[in-house]
Amino acid sequence: MLFAVLYALFALPRVAGLFTDFWLDEIWALDIVGRIATPLDIFTRVHFDTNHWLYSTFLWCIGPREGWIAYRLPALVAGIATLPLLVAIARSDGKREAGFALALSGGSFLLIEYASEARGYAPSVFFALAAFHALRGQLESREAGWVLAFNACSVLGLLSHLTFLFPYSGLLAWSVARALARPIRVRASLARLAENHALPLTVFALLYTVDIRHIQHGAGPETAISSVVGNLAALVLGLPDTLLFQRVAIGVCAAVAAAGVYRLRSDPSRAWVFFSVTLLLAPAVVVAARAVEFPYWTERHFLVCVPFLLLLLAGVLARLSRKGRIGMTLAVSLLALYLTGNAIRTGDFLRLGRGHYREAVEYMLAHDPSRVLTVGSDHDFRNSMLLGYYARYVPKDRELVYVSEGAWPPEGPRWLITHSLDARHEPERSYVFDGRIEYTLAKHFPFSGVSGWHWCLYRRHDPGVDVTP
Repeated sequence: MLFAVLYALFALPRVAGLFTDFWLDEIWALDIVGRIATPLDIFTRVHFDTNHWLYSTFLWCIGPREGWIAYRLPALVAGIATLPLLVAIARSDGKREAGFALALSGGSFLLIEYASEARGYAPSVFFALAAFHALRGQLESREAGWVLAFNACSVLGLLSHLTFLFPYSGLLAWSVARALARPIRVRASLARLAENHALPLTVFALLYTVDIRHIQHGAGPETAISSVVGNLAALVLGLPDTLLFQRVAIGVCAAVAAAGVYRLRSDPSRAWVFFSVTLLLAPAVVVAARAVEFPYWTERHFLVCVPFLLLLLAGVLARLSRKGRIGMTLAVSLLALYLTGNAIRTGDFLRLGRGHYREAVEYMLAHDPSRVLTVGSDHDFRNSMLLGYYARYVPKDRELVYVSEGAWPPEGPRWLITHSLDARHEPERSYVFDGRIEYTLAKHFPFSGVSGWHWCLYRRHDPGVDVTP
């Protein structure tokens, strides 16, 4: 009963996240599927990293909608279903491990945010955990159902997001390690390897042939991988994203991973191989191999690894709690710090969301009597796509026109939008374009700091017009 109450409690912020504004990556994915004729085109014609195969298929099937809630429902279902799945995995080590796993995953800001985003990240997390659970289930039972479940989850995970390769590499290495542990039964071991991995590897080969090798990448901010790892560790633990806390977070996460792997060293299942490859080896190899081709790594690209780190952390806290009253007090205190830090992040997310783009459009409509509102920005692609989506909320007797920078009239558009991905961004009070067109800040529309960005809305400074925000 307690676990059921906690499931419901942790589901609430995930549901609330549905109502935050639709942001660029979601709109972009929707725009892509709106241009194709059949679902097959998702695999053979759309060669772009914004295209998450399984989620794009869902978006194509449900078609255009007035709002965006329906687009996010698969992510929500996967995000909520992840909680009992994590508990089931941790439960094999003990009730305390299960309890800590539920608290850690349920309160995780990262898992909350991506459970309400119409992208393939939350489904990839769910299927990675399900594939792990199925492969481990084969240790306890020779039933064919576990093999079928592993194959299905592995294929669906690959189709959810390509970063599923991180845990899948761990699962493949784990399978090989288990096979090598039984050298006498070579034929049986090879047969089991084929049963588990022939289909996923074949699907990956097909995906690589028809799409992956042709994929192009949308240009984003180029960030040093060390900064991405530091910020990811801070986000996982609920620590501030300053350089000092990032280094502390990296140290804590590394210590947790090392302790977890060390504890599993004597486990006959050889699960330590999976965690070592998934959390360290596979991400390191992929990042190094694509260092030149893909400099746009972000924290979400490693989201699929986060629940496995939380499983190890749950084990560390559970063992600590068994070391008498002092150990229990320390474990509960550390959990409380974790939940508090993540709750602060989650509160900011639910308050600020991924941006306030619709509110910005409504502000312009309310503060400009013109029938035609002209808008320019500091980034034509990003901001024009957002405005193009939210233009549906403009009344029929009015019009919102985006003016690309090269097509600005001599006097400039009436409104100007600047954007920033820096969570601590503070907008300038005025903005001068081309040394002659002056704009005054009308309103700042912030975001919570992960998906999305700030919008700073400026109005052209016309003599005699009050533009005080």
